[in-house]
Amino acid sequence: MADERAPEVFGGQARTFPGSDDAALRWLMSAATLSDLKWLDRLWSFTEATSGLRAPHGRRLWWRLRYGRCTFFICHEPGEFRTVEPREPHDFIEDAPEPTNGLGLSTLVKSVVERIQIPAWDEDSLALQAAARVLTEDPEGAAARGFDEFGTIAETARANPVEQLQPAIESLQRHCLMQFKTPADRFSPALTLVLLQGTLGQWFDRCDYGDSFPLLEELVKRARRDDPTGIKQAIGDYGNNGYDAGKHWLSGALAAPGAVPAVRRLLIAHDSFRRAEHLRQLNDRFECGAVLKYSETVVNEGATCALSGVLTGVEFFVTSPDEYVERVRQHLSVRGRASTLRTLASPLSPTHPKIFAMALVAAAEAINPESIDKHTTSVLIGLSRFYDQEPYPEAILEMSWIDHRLMKIFRQRGQTHEEERYRTRLAARVAMDLHFRNNPPR
Repeated sequence: MADERAPEVFGGQARTFPGSDDAALRWLMSAATLSDLKWLDRLWSFTEATSGLRAPHGRRLWWRLRYGRCTFFICHEPGEFRTVEPREPHDFIEDAPEPTNGLGLSTLVKSVVERIQIPAWDEDSLALQAAARVLTEDPEGAAARGFDEFGTIAETARANPVEQLQPAIESLQRHCLMQFKTPADRFSPALTLVLLQGTLGQWFDRCDYGDSFPLLEELVKRARRDDPTGIKQAIGDYGNNGYDAGKHWLSGALAAPGAVPAVRRLLIAHDSFRRAEHLRQLNDRFECGAVLKYSETVVNEGATCALSGVLTGVEFFVTSPDEYVERVRQHLSVRGRASTLRTLASPLSPTHPKIFAMALVAAAEAINPESIDKHTTSVLIGLSRFYDQEPYPEAILEMSWIDHRLMKIFRQRGQTHEEERYRTRLAARVAMDLHFRNNPPR
């Protein structure tokens, strides 16, 4: 039975927004497989406990969070994550409080899995649901089985690296990362290990891809001695390409039409930046001489931004729509429109695609009847028409969300005809969703 404290998708209003169950589970699984699930539960509980706390006037509050042998520093306002202690005069550091409840990402995932309804014919969504069940019931076992599959796919590249290396890389990303079978922070070094082994032609007879760092270091050390030109070229090519890919996919997440493609692109961005970061560290440590156009700090920031975007985006799905819009309104009243948009959708804070961030801000501006003007309403109507004109099957959630918000705005204004128009549109989307749930597409 699900933990009764765990919130439901959109506060129990998921049926009003077609596509929200699948999008919520996909986003939650993306967050829950970024790293070790116990650490993510700790991070989530910490965020819940400290998000409303601020430093004394004129200071910036950083929370010191320890996990195992690692220490992290997290600031909420503005949001930032560091692995090195902040030392500016205005920085104020406190130890993070211990979690006071068990409500973490694992609880949220379990709650959503047990509440959502997935059509029996939808193989992709059923596989996603099954992966979520396995993750919450046995996270360590799930990761072990995932890396077993990783090793099997990697063997195809070893057998014929000239023809199979690139197809194997794409298969690993598709089957292990995007289907949530391996934690992202361990997937990235494992993929780097496959890339370097295949490029250098130096394969380990036995490979524990679930713990790749020791083998990566051994491989680079050996190649630095036996093939210095090869390792220099490989690190330079893969490092710079990874950095460019990270920027590309991060921008792509912000330009996405909806949450589902956005979170996929954030995962790829995070993986690309992490691989570039590992290669930078190896290049510096073993003095391989590769010319890399990015610093370790810059690429770490890119990976952290993608990670924080995924984690922060969870709140959208486990909060009722009205409450979430009210939070946006509160930020808007204090920080202004430009700052709010940057907080919702920017390279530093990629919580939502830019187009949906515009809808959130317009909805927040329209909360009070006296604030509803033609401009605010026209923004939402324009966004609704934009979605109507383009075939965005993965943005059905956003289309329904905007129609629902317009229906409420026109109800506030007493414009019955317009309210009924958007009520009808929303009802049609809900009816169509119900139809397809019961009747598989041909």
